[in-house]
Parts: sequence; C-alpha cells; structure tokens
Amino acid sequence: MKGVDSALLTAALFFSAPALGDTTAAAAAEQQSIQIIGKWKVLSLQGVRELSVGDIVEFTTDGRLVTYFKQPLVGEAELQQSFQITGRTLIVPSGKLRVDFRLSNQRLLLTTADGFVNVVMRRAGQVTVG
Repeated sequence: MKGVDSALLTAALFFSAPALGDTTAAAAAEQQSIQIIGKWKVLSLQGVRELSVGDIVEFTTDGRLVTYFKQPLVGEAELQQSFQITGRTLIVPSGKLRVDFRLSNQRLLLTTADGFVNVVMRRAGQVTVG
C-alpha cells in the first residue's frame, strides 16, 4: 500500500487493535506492543543468565524472538523462540518467561513482578518483516 509502512501494518494486524470500547490505557499498551518490534541491544541486566550486555534481541512482526549472542555461553550464536504480548506483558512460552515491559524514548525495560529480572535495552535496528 502506497504511503504505509508494510512492516508496521503487519505488526498492527499481528497484535490486533483494541476494540472500540477499550480504555485509553489499553490503546496505549497496544501502541507500545507494536513499537517493541525491531532490534534491541542489551545495555544492562539482572536475574538473567542467558543474556549478556551487548547481545541483540529482535522481535519480529510474525511473533519470533531472535537473540543474537555477542559471545555465546553455550551452543549457537543465535536463538529463535516465539513470543506473545498481552497488554504490557511479554510472554516467551518456551523459556517460561513472563515480564512486564515499558518503552521510553528508544529504551525498552523488561521486569518481572517480583523485581528479580530487570533488563534494559536500546533500539538497535529497523523492523524485520516475517
């Protein structure tokens, strides 16, 4: 479609827009779920052994979470998983991970309800389609 960013359109469809009766808070959460799409560089972390500072985490429009390890601790340099977003909660079923997320400027903050996991990332790249 002319004048429309196809990757963002795909993301909007993937994350289904809020119903007309939804609150402003729900609409804001939906907007943030679309904005999470793209590549993010890990700046700091606590409570996560699988990531390191400098790793790149990518959220794709088709629900894939791809981690590019700067220095793999074990195995491959890349890990692919699926993810889901519900409101302001990011869920990675295969890793049994459930974190709240918040976007501020070009930063993404992931935290668990108990505060044990805390990951800060900055935007590192453009949207990848499919």
